[in-house]
Amino acid sequence: MPNTEQIRFQTNVCYVESQGILKTPESTLKLNLSEQYILSYLIDNYGKPVTKDELLNVGWPDRIVTEASLFQVIRALRVKLNEEKKR
Repeated sequence: MPNTEQIRFQTNVCYVESQGILKTPESTLKLNLSEQYILSYLIDNYGKPVTKDELLNVGWPDRIVTEASLFQVIRALRVKLNEEKKR
């Protein structure tokens, strides 16, 4: 049976890492690979500082991208997680 562990955020959004989806009472959103990699890394390193370089390496393994790509993914995750302000 596949692992269907869910992580519930304060915004009442659940992340199902094994499926790469965010679930709300109203919808299910599929995350792209970079969003999945970065969100999982942030969860695994909760409470620890992480650098932009770490997130760039995690989000785009074996590729070189600009910080703009990282900022775009962080913004998309905030929207999908229903965050109203930066935390």
